Amino acid sequence: MKKNKKTKKTKRTKKINNKIISLTAILLLGFLLFAFYKHSCRLPQMTIVLPNSQKISVEVASNDKERGKGLMFRKNLKRNEGMLFVFKDDSQKHFWMKNTLIDLDILFIGEDFIINEIFENVKKSEPNAKDFEIERVSAKGKYILELVAGSAEKHLLRAGLKIKIESVKEGLKDSD
Repeated sequence: MKKNKKTKKTKRTKKINNKIISLTAILLLGFLLFAFYKHSCRLPQMTIVLPNSQKISVEVASNDKERGKGLMFRKNLKRNEGMLFVFKDDSQKHFWMKNTLIDLDILFIGEDFIINEIFENVKKSEPNAKDFEIERVSAKGKYILELVAGSAEKHLLRAGLKIKIESVKEGLKDSD
């Protein structure tokens, strides 16, 4: 009789252990898939050197999908980070702040990496704002650099100054 109880208890314990192992394996697999997905969604990164020698780490948005999303829905952006939008030519570009949750400085930069125009402290869009209420900026540029608001003043940026690309020049190729 004792053997039967022990055998039943051992079988029950094995079933519980198998369920725990299976659940742990599923959770681990889910975590790994999520980590892979998050990593694969990241944009290429590069370093930009501002005229005052300050280095800024930027994500590179070089196709329509990446440029369309930009910094939408981001809740914060560090002082030494930004996003560089890469286009095929130096023509007029139009940017607006729809679904952008942080105020930005937006620099329009020519093919020669000289700053054409800077829009400082471009206001984030407010929840439920009508399209006509959302800030828009427009200027000529092949490269558009978005930085956290206040960066242009902090780094003494102005039209006519040149930026440098320090690493990952391949990130500048337009993939469209």
